[in-house]
Amino acid sequence: MASLDFLENYPPGHASLMVITPDGTISTIDNLHPAIIGQRCPLLEFSFEQGSTGFPKASIEASSHEVALCFLRFLYHGDYLSYDEQGQLPCSMLIHAELCRMADVFEVPELQVAAHANIIRETELSCSQPFPPVQLCAAIRFIYAHLSDQQPLIDTILNYCVFCFLYHGLGTNEDFRRLAFELQPFHRDLCRTSFKRGFTDDGAVDIVRLPVCRPNPHSDADLDKAALGDFLFELWHDNDDSPSDSISQTPESKRRRMLSEAGFILVHRPKKGEEASIAAESGVSSSEDADGFSLVHRPK
Repeated sequence: MASLDFLENYPPGHASLMVITPDGTISTIDNLHPAIIGQRCPLLEFSFEQGSTGFPKASIEASSHEVALCFLRFLYHGDYLSYDEQGQLPCSMLIHAELCRMADVFEVPELQVAAHANIIRETELSCSQPFPPVQLCAAIRFIYAHLSDQQPLIDTILNYCVFCFLYHGLGTNEDFRRLAFELQPFHRDLCRTSFKRGFTDDGAVDIVRLPVCRPNPHSDADLDKAALGDFLFELWHDNDDSPSDSISQTPESKRRRMLSEAGFILVHRPKKGEEASIAAESGVSSSEDADGFSLVHRPK
């Protein structure tokens, strides 16, 4: 968990920073020094203004209070990771991804490089561990939602997922399967990455077989009109005709409207022999056209 212990190593300040999170929670961080912040983030330094008490105040939006603390730690210390006697404390992939976003918003390229380097390190370390990085799926959702233009970052995640797909059981992980099902661009990129790697990774076939949510291109009205074995061709006509429109209609357009209102449908049946047998069995009357189309009347 991020903390403000890094402030103990720097001269105390009198500025306050208000952090606003997406759920509406507001928290305040005191004793900040705008000049120190401005060494790595001039944009945030210029955001401080004199408040009613005479001390500088500023506000930022962050995905969480912990991310804001990590952001300030980097601006002060040049490294947002926390350490104890045993070494580095755990930091989730989502934190790294969110800091990439903050680095982009506040124009801190050094932070963006550091966050991306930590994502690479986390994915490489996880290749020798029996479990995936912490909050992997949440990080992927965040990256595709807010960092879709950072292709090197996305490629890092994709190559890890393809390489460790079977080793970390991502194909049987409920959260990962839901992610691939709901986030179609991510599943498409997984397949493309596996293709670029020559389908040599374990689980390459399972990646292609992951279920994906695909939108239905047909409306309910189209499905109601669809007939087995028929390729429907809509007859165009106006739904509501004004008197002026009826005057301007050509005989051909009037004929099309009459056919549509009478319940005729233009269908394409490539094999004329089959069409005759189907018509005989169903009692459907039809007239053949030279182009292979048939005008079929289906009584309502």
